[in-house]
Amino acid sequence: MKTKALPHNLHSERAVLGACLLDIDFQKFAARTLVSDDFYDARHRDVFRFIQKNVVAGELIDVVIFLNRMQGATQTEAAAYLDSLPSLGTAAHHLQIIREQAIRRRLAVGAHEIYRMAMDHNKPINEVTEVAHQKVLECMNGERIAVSDPEIHQEAYEQMVRSWGGLPIFQIGIKEVDDDIGGGIFPGEIMVIVGGEGSMKTSLALHAADHYIQNVGRKVLFLSLDMPAYQINNRRLMPIMNCNEKAITEHAINDTEEYRIARAKRNKIDKGLFRVVHGEYTISDLERIIQFEMPSVVILDYMTAVSGFDDELSAARGVTSALRRWKREFGCSFLVLNQMSEIALANQRKGDVGTGRGLGGGSLRRAADVVLELFRDRVEQEAQRSFCPVQPRIVCSVVKTRRGAAGKHWSLHYDGKIMKFFGTATQVKLRSKQKSETVYTDIEFPV
Repeated sequence: MKTKALPHNLHSERAVLGACLLDIDFQKFAARTLVSDDFYDARHRDVFRFIQKNVVAGELIDVVIFLNRMQGATQTEAAAYLDSLPSLGTAAHHLQIIREQAIRRRLAVGAHEIYRMAMDHNKPINEVTEVAHQKVLECMNGERIAVSDPEIHQEAYEQMVRSWGGLPIFQIGIKEVDDDIGGGIFPGEIMVIVGGEGSMKTSLALHAADHYIQNVGRKVLFLSLDMPAYQINNRRLMPIMNCNEKAITEHAINDTEEYRIARAKRNKIDKGLFRVVHGEYTISDLERIIQFEMPSVVILDYMTAVSGFDDELSAARGVTSALRRWKREFGCSFLVLNQMSEIALANQRKGDVGTGRGLGGGSLRRAADVVLELFRDRVEQEAQRSFCPVQPRIVCSVVKTRRGAAGKHWSLHYDGKIMKFFGTATQVKLRSKQKSETVYTDIEFPV
């Protein structure tokens, strides 16, 4: 006797797969509301699972990607999916058919199990009715709105990290700070540096960019919405020429050999991997720039300078929303610089440090994986009167980290004259009482 096949509709399955390849919005919807087991055909299950894990990973699939990356995919197969869909307007109807047929199959399988249990006189009747009730409830579950299968999420994660071609961790380039934040951030993560004017945020960002280019060897895009591009370039020449920006300008005017050598050395170090853009740009403009450059790291200096918003709070919320989307779509690491308000800066000087409060509220802080706060401490009056100039401390506080340990404060070793960080730091602590001009003091470790 021939066994009757369980309920299914192969035409609708092909139509839904065709709609996924044609329309991004439907692809996202299908990935949220169906599971691979809703498909009866084994090949259709594999294709849908491939589409779904890519959607979860933030990468949408079209016909070209399907043919290039789906194992065993052919043009004939793709054409069969597309030809089964007379119009996109029917896609939702076919999706509903798939769900209904899947429920019928589950009911049929469940009914068979209930029948076997009911015919087994050794099974207590309360156990039989409990299983029957549970089987029906499982088949009547409501429409899914999210992917809940941990295997799908794990496969999407594995696909994402394998696509990196290595381990391109973005670090700040200060060993002690990088150790505190768990080694750095991965692609698709956000680091924020917040601080007042003069706290050397831009210089630290450029130091991190150099560290990444030299150690990872991938492209960095510096979006300078505040400082002109030539000033960014001069900042990067200053450590090489060991002079300040005024001297750099004099060298450029006179086209000195020293200046030409420094530029050649800078270009050799960069290998074409450092890109800088300056101007007034909206979020849409920045998105197109990132799409064109395809960098591994994007540095945004600074977030509330993005055009198209009425105030800083709106800018912060708009940029944060864009960053949440960009990190999925582009797979970059993002370093965002954020200014401090005058009130927050005044509170810093009173010892209220390590809060990470930047302009525009806490939306960016909540979205970030790492938040660092920079503070330019005062110099003691006695030191100011000495014959040997004393640099103020630049203190970096680890405000937030998802992998490391927050709460420590590090005095960064630097040369203020040439805006250069040396890659090391000394741990400091807050003064218990504000008896002096400075906020921080050294930590005395037992010998």
